[in-house]
Amino acid sequence: MGKGEGKELLLVGTVHGDPDGMGRLLALLRKEKPDLVAVEVSPYGLAYRRGHSRRLQGLLRRRVRRAADRRGVSWKEWGQIQAIFGQLSFPFEYRGCLRFCRDSGARFLCVDLSPTSRHLIHASWDELVSSSNIETLLRRPPEQFRSTARKAYALAATLLAEKERAYLSPFLRAWEGNPVWKRREAALAQRIEKQYGVMNAGLLAYVGGWQHLLHPTDAGTLSDRISHLNPRRVLLADPFSNSE
Repeated sequence: MGKGEGKELLLVGTVHGDPDGMGRLLALLRKEKPDLVAVEVSPYGLAYRRGHSRRLQGLLRRRVRRAADRRGVSWKEWGQIQAIFGQLSFPFEYRGCLRFCRDSGARFLCVDLSPTSRHLIHASWDELVSSSNIETLLRRPPEQFRSTARKAYALAATLLAEKERAYLSPFLRAWEGNPVWKRREAALAQRIEKQYGVMNAGLLAYVGGWQHLLHPTDAGTLSDRISHLNPRRVLLADPFSNSE
């Protein structure tokens, strides 16, 4: 499924911050050989990281070290804190897709909304690197970074295999009434459908968070909105491939 008139649409679901994501993504892209790669990242998000990532990571590192020293612990045991460093860096989805496109000659496209990225960054990043957040995380039991990613992929695999709307929609209820979420999903769908519509042949691969791949739901996910294009859905870390 997913092919039509000599072209195909592939949706690749990721767990953001997956420490093994870069290698997995490159292997998948090299196997699938897409002609166009659309990645869930915005021009604003990239520009902000270029201008502020080093400063914010330095600030976070100093605060984390002070807080860890006061407690007499090694902060590197806390995957929750490693995840913040990852969020402040260029996402592996962007780095992997860009490398593949440079090596293969495939086209590269950023499809996320800059206004949405601006809102999310300015609403949460100062709190992420705050001393109070660091203290809160260090009071909690440490979580292994890879273990957390594996659990997220296990949940994603279960939900992507689900066909009943009644089971999927409650999981997305918090987003269902969120106008920012709805605008974002609608824009992603519009941009991908536009690119797919002008393709004469070949494979278009979308790479983004696995939640966008859930279908059927009442939340109007990306996958819901482009289901008429019969996309093939693949979860990055699933060796058996949750494909349709």
